[in-house]
Amino acid sequence: MTAILSFSFRIWNKIFFKKANRFFSLGFILFIQSGIYAVENPLPFDELRKGVVQIRVYSQAVNPFTPWTTDAVRAGSGTGFLIGNKRILTNAHVVSNAKFVQVQRYNQTEWYGVKILHLAHDCDLAVLEAENPEFYKDSRDLQLGEIPELNSPLIVVGYPIGGNKVSVTRGIVSRKDQSVYSHSAVDSHLVLQVDAAINPGNSGGPAIQDDKVVGVAFQVATKGENIGYLIPTNVIRHFLKDIEDGKYDGYVELGVRTLNSFNVFLRKAKGIPDHLEGVFVSKVLKNGSAENHLKEGDFLLEIDGQPIGKTEPLCRTRTQEWTL
Repeated sequence: MTAILSFSFRIWNKIFFKKANRFFSLGFILFIQSGIYAVENPLPFDELRKGVVQIRVYSQAVNPFTPWTTDAVRAGSGTGFLIGNKRILTNAHVVSNAKFVQVQRYNQTEWYGVKILHLAHDCDLAVLEAENPEFYKDSRDLQLGEIPELNSPLIVVGYPIGGNKVSVTRGIVSRKDQSVYSHSAVDSHLVLQVDAAINPGNSGGPAIQDDKVVGVAFQVATKGENIGYLIPTNVIRHFLKDIEDGKYDGYVELGVRTLNSFNVFLRKAKGIPDHLEGVFVSKVLKNGSAENHLKEGDFLLEIDGQPIGKTEPLCRTRTQEWTL
């Protein structure tokens, strides 16, 4: 089975104030090194990289099994990019449990402190803001584009392992699909699969096509080669629209579990004609949004005018082992 991993948050086992410094690598991850190269001066990338941000994080997680204790402070890094109004967009898993966060742009020598404005764990996005206005000097805000076409080329920009300079990898859009976001391990949204190399440190970095951002790098498949995933711009826009009032409300949960309708005996027992396509409601979650509207055994044909089909997963759960 293929597991999905938000591993592109580069982590090294460095206890705070400890001198030893080494990379922490996960043995079951296949790191694709081919196709990674440092970007020097090509245009228009020379302008685009003014909006790409390197993020340095010191974090400390709480053990849920022993909440009276805390893990050691760890240092790590990721990527972000400027989206306007002095905001930096990155992944939620990059800054989760952060004690201290700093940012730096290309050709800057100083690291600047930031504050976390918004965290969305369900769609793995976060917005930061640098505290010092000097950070934004000669910067460039990146614009959001539309969802790219299949087989169309793009580049993924960020600060992955292998060096301290900004890097770019090239690839194509291989698939558009719905998948569980591994940071939450339960929330399922649209993803773009790409064959561009995505490595630790790339998390939160922009995928660029025609000088516009078409996705945010956030996870890879742990089995197979060149299988990376982007958060598409429709999910990003949903998040940015949600926080316009100053707080994040999150995605609405349908609150049901469903079964596909391939089983001819089940269809016959329920009296479902062969020409109808849909899914069976197997469970309605208590206090969910569908509690007073659906019941177990219902057969759903469409939602808001959109046909469901025989196998459409309305609500995915954690059916595999996910590793963060």
